[in-house]
Amino acid sequence: MLSNVPMTLDQIVEDTRHRPPEKVGEQVERLSEDLHTRDPEIKAAWKTEASVNPY
Repeated sequence: MLSNVPMTLDQIVEDTRHRPPEKVGEQVERLSEDLHTRDPEIKAAWKTEASVNPY
């Protein structure tokens, strides 16, 4: 059963430790996406970096 109670930061970190590296990378990308979407040059640079270094 899913809960509507938000996870704590410690719970998120612990959950992340059990994920495969590719899923952790995806999670980090999604969490930090808003930090970089304001500047198109930064967004493009991250996209390039992610394609060169997928882990």
